[in-house]
Amino acid sequence: MGSNSTGGAVFVTSVKPELGKLGGYLQGSYGNYNATTDQGALNVPLTSTLALRFAGSYARHDPYQTDLGPYHNQVDQLDEQEGRISALWKPGDLQVLTHLEWITRNTGGYAYTPVPGTTYATGSNSNPDTVDYNTPVFNHEKGFLADTEVRYTLPDGIVLRSLTGYYNKRFGNQYDITGSDVITDTQNQKLNSLQYTEEFNIISPTGGNVNWILGGYYAHNKISPRILNYTSAPTSPTYIYDYNDKFTTGVFGQLNVKLTDKLELQSGLRWSHYTVYQTGEVAIGYGGLFGPNGREVSNLTGSEHDSRMTGKVDLNYQIDHDNLVYAFAARGYKPGGVSSAVLTFAPETVWDYEAGWKSTLLDNHLRTQVGGFYMNYSNFQFDSVDPSDGISGVYNVTHSTIYGVEGQVQAKIDRFDFDSGFAYVHSHLAPVTIVNERYLPGGGSSALGPQCPATPTCFNYTPYIGTAGGGPNLYSPTWTFNFGADYRFRLPHDSVLTPRVNYAYVGSQWANYFYVTTTDYLRAHGVWSALLTYDLDRWSVEGYVNNLTNNRYVTGQWASNGNDEFWSAPRTYGVRATVHF
Repeated sequence: MGSNSTGGAVFVTSVKPELGKLGGYLQGSYGNYNATTDQGALNVPLTSTLALRFAGSYARHDPYQTDLGPYHNQVDQLDEQEGRISALWKPGDLQVLTHLEWITRNTGGYAYTPVPGTTYATGSNSNPDTVDYNTPVFNHEKGFLADTEVRYTLPDGIVLRSLTGYYNKRFGNQYDITGSDVITDTQNQKLNSLQYTEEFNIISPTGGNVNWILGGYYAHNKISPRILNYTSAPTSPTYIYDYNDKFTTGVFGQLNVKLTDKLELQSGLRWSHYTVYQTGEVAIGYGGLFGPNGREVSNLTGSEHDSRMTGKVDLNYQIDHDNLVYAFAARGYKPGGVSSAVLTFAPETVWDYEAGWKSTLLDNHLRTQVGGFYMNYSNFQFDSVDPSDGISGVYNVTHSTIYGVEGQVQAKIDRFDFDSGFAYVHSHLAPVTIVNERYLPGGGSSALGPQCPATPTCFNYTPYIGTAGGGPNLYSPTWTFNFGADYRFRLPHDSVLTPRVNYAYVGSQWANYFYVTTTDYLRAHGVWSALLTYDLDRWSVEGYVNNLTNNRYVTGQWASNGNDEFWSAPRTYGVRATVHF
């Protein structure tokens, strides 16, 4: 019952402290591009009811691309540190689990080059190993997270649970918008994000034929981006300030009932209410043509409120010990919002229908999973330039559909392991009339003012408006598949040597809803990787190679203007050692 997720939610749970156990692990690696990773964790039991866990990691590598420009930017380098302290206190029926986590990340800016056939393609050298920026770029991120889970088990087995969270993240970025030395076009972006959450659950005892959960949820988000865009266009620089105050409340329940020994019904229902208050403005000629504060061309002040009921009904039928079939229907929801004082967008909803079969065959040596799905989106949300003010806003498409089949297989025969997966996906987005920002002056990188006959304070967007959509969703390949295999060689002293090879294939995709083959089409690609692992007692040493054949391919385009593209990482290799204690 994920809050505000139309297509589903992914939950990542960190390892919690263990009572009565002293131990941990250390891991280090080194590879080409001076890639270094170090991480470790230590579990410390302080008393019979209290334990702490300390964890940390450090990762760095040199840039994969060389900047040919005058600033020699270290784009796509990595320098990241992360630390976490966890505490578990469990005196009897009460359990308190707390995490404190912080992270800093510096990448030196993002690496991209102009898309061939677009505005600044003359400045591209079509070399995935180089970029050519004529402005300094950087990317800094800092984050702090704190959360506490309190669980109390009543005498009848009912659990009362409280989940409290706090998250603070800050970004500082500067981009060379053109990705080339054709003109100077720089965007400086700062963003602060705060989030407070509280959830309360009442959970039934487990193990019976009927299990249930009741709960309530509250979240408060404060997001404040500031963007300053310098360009040679006459109405720039552009200043964008946007402050969002978002509130989400919800109540939900889930009921699981074993109707028979083989048939189980799972159902859930959630009501969510969302409110956003937004203030801000877009000013052009900032600090220049129109004075120190520029001239406001768009008022971003507004508010939006919406509510939706979502839920899921799931039937699981255990044919026998080795075979299970399932089917479910679910409804998801993403809130609407405010793009400007004159443009709001509606909530996005989706109905998801899925059915599948899971089996265990050949005396547990073969496991398979296969399933089909159909998703029907209403008011599908995507970004495009709003002619009323000339900046990017969120639009709704009437509908979008996605359907397909996916499957997995895992085989284990003596010391040989094999696994594979595939997915076939067909998607379709309804036609929509929008601005093709790729061909706007400046490549759509800065606000040009509201719609009107062209003057220094506004712009005529009519020649750039066209029909998009009518084809597949973006970054939605029709076919993807992967496979991997390994074999364990038994060596003296109970050690094991395991070579493994993996292959992953991603089919062709589209990166822009106008579907122009020369600029918007991303070719299919496949990537090999290999791993050789030696295990001895609590030690393991691994040699790894990613992108074994050094296949360079375009992974995507910059969503803000579609004129720049990102390349895959080159072949990387190294050695990694781990010890558990």
